[in-house]
Amino acid sequence: MREMPAVTNLADKLENQLPAELVNFMRVAGGIATKQGQK
Repeated sequence: MREMPAVTNLADKLENQLPAELVNFMRVAGGIATKQGQK
């Protein structure tokens, strides 16, 4: 699975500011959205 560097950098910045639970939820939701978009 490829990610754009800008998206990855943004996620890294958010991780430093958000609770781990919310970051994990965002990762899971993003992964689901990516899989659905590739169908």
